Amino acid sequence: MTKKLVDFLRTNRQDEQYLLVTSTYGLAAQIMIQYGEPVMARGGIHGLDQILDPERLTHLVEKKEIRFVMLGDLSMIDRLMGAEQAGSAVDQWVRAHGRMVEPDLWRYGQSVVGPLARNMDGMSLYDLRPELGLN
Repeated sequence: MTKKLVDFLRTNRQDEQYLLVTSTYGLAAQIMIQYGEPVMARGGIHGLDQILDPERLTHLVEKKEIRFVMLGDLSMIDRLMGAEQAGSAVDQWVRAHGRMVEPDLWRYGQSVVGPLARNMDGMSLYDLRPELGLN
C-alpha cells in the first residue's frame, strides 16, 4: 500500500535527510521497515511526544533536512489519547506554509489489508518546499 507513496517521495527527494515526517510511528515504521528509508515520527509512538514545534520545523525546512509531511495519519487510539491536540500547532503551521500534494500522485485508490497496512483515506501529504516542483 505504501509503495506508490514511497516511489513518489523518492522521485521528488532533493537530498533531504528524511524522506517523510509523520505524526506517529505507525506509518513511519512501515516505511522504515519495508523500504529502509529514514522517516521522522514527530510525535513518537502515539503522537503525544512532540519533538517538533513550528520554530524547529521552520529551521529543518530551511536547512533542507525535510520536505514532505503527512497529516491525518493518526489512528483512532492516537486520537483518543489526545494526539490531535498535541500536534495541532505543527499541523496548523504545515497547512499554512506547505502545499497539499494531489492524492492521485501518491495514494492508491483502495487500502491493502495486512499487519502493517494503514488506511490512507483522510491522510494529506504536504510539500514544504513547493518551489522545487514535483516530478
